[in-house]
Amino acid sequence: MFMKQSIRHVVVVLACIFLLQACSEPPTASPVGVSFISFADSKRTAWESNAPRPLETVLWFPAETGTPTEDWRAGFLLAGPHAFHASLPKTPQKFPLILLSHGTGGSAQSMAWFARGLAEAGYIVAAVNHHGNTAVEPKYLPQGFALWWERARDLSVLLDKLIADPAFGPRIDMNRVGVAGFSLGGYTALTLAGARTDYAQWQHYCDKAPSDSSCKLTAEADFGMDKMKRVLDTDARARASLARAGDNYRDERVRAAFAMAPVLALAFDKASLAHISIPVSMLVGENDDQAPPLSNAALLATQIPMAQLHEIKNGTHYMFIARCTLLGKVLHFQICTDPWTLTRSQVHHDTVAQAVAFFSVKLAP
Repeated sequence: MFMKQSIRHVVVVLACIFLLQACSEPPTASPVGVSFISFADSKRTAWESNAPRPLETVLWFPAETGTPTEDWRAGFLLAGPHAFHASLPKTPQKFPLILLSHGTGGSAQSMAWFARGLAEAGYIVAAVNHHGNTAVEPKYLPQGFALWWERARDLSVLLDKLIADPAFGPRIDMNRVGVAGFSLGGYTALTLAGARTDYAQWQHYCDKAPSDSSCKLTAEADFGMDKMKRVLDTDARARASLARAGDNYRDERVRAAFAMAPVLALAFDKASLAHISIPVSMLVGENDDQAPPLSNAALLATQIPMAQLHEIKNGTHYMFIARCTLLGKVLHFQICTDPWTLTRSQVHHDTVAQAVAFFSVKLAP
């Protein structure tokens, strides 16, 4: 009898979770289109072949009113309702553009909640799956995890490609371009804003503080530090990339930057941070253990002249990733579990509202 009651209790709880998950995000009245484009950077090669570096791109944009949508599940992540066969409204209107960079080992799709929210507000959003560091490729590569500055080049080249694209290029307002990113994507956004990497400085710090989260491989990596070091020491392409770590990747076309839980603050050259001349807004969870505020966002806020810093009380790192399916919550506990005091949907709603408010002012015509 006790076992039957226990089983019945579990079934009821799971049913409630399923219903809450299914109903936690109402359908949008403004359809958001999504497109997938395979670009490539002909000036850089892929890490393990002579093919051009891939720039697998996902674009979100306002779609024609009345365009049908369907729910998108990207693996164990819930991306929300999208119009997969949509086009931009048939008007002469131009739209502001936000370049978007995902976190370590993640994907553009993992940030669909953010991109979709901005698209509902009238933005085109373009995200790259960063080669060697994305879950959508067959495998992770040490170069993708270690040579972070290549991500900034991805976004600049993507912008070049979008400008030349016959469907999207004419619809982009080039006077209203911003950048956003999460975690390592936050680093990417700040690099595009003008922050320069001091790799030797970061190595020196990690020699003294090897237990710091920024000095260790993330859980997504399926290789060890020994393999990463071997690749960086022996691979010619990796060595060439290391030589340009400290280059200036500032893209003057970008007018504002929004960074969620940025990492690697201690890898930035302080003088370059002091010279960032565009508005920067940063958002971080109070209890983030992957990008601790004191050594990342809060530190950066004291070094970047026009920086805003906002903290989410009791917030954690992975709240900035898309909501998870029920199975995802079981299989990917760290990524999918949130504090009892917060809901991921509410954090997403508030984050989008903050980003829209920031960009609407800082990218104003």
